[in-house]
Amino acid sequence: MSVQNICSTKAYDILISNDNAFLVEVRTREEWQQVGIPHLDNKNKVIFLSWQLNKDFEDNFLSIIKDKIGATNFLHS
Repeated sequence: MSVQNICSTKAYDILISNDNAFLVEVRTREEWQQVGIPHLDNKNKVIFLSWQLNKDFEDNFLSIIKDKIGATNFLHS
């Protein structure tokens, strides 16, 4: 697995063109309220997992995406 920084327009293009791509929104709830949340027509493409210590993060994340692992984009501030 490789990790790279990409701009928001490239992430959006990936989300639109790849059925198995997801956006994982890991900013805090306060940031969601102040800055806003991502808007995509397909609401199932955005996964909201607030940035906080979470010993079950991996299990939670994998249970959400199940067998649909494709391009995964993490949004953070």
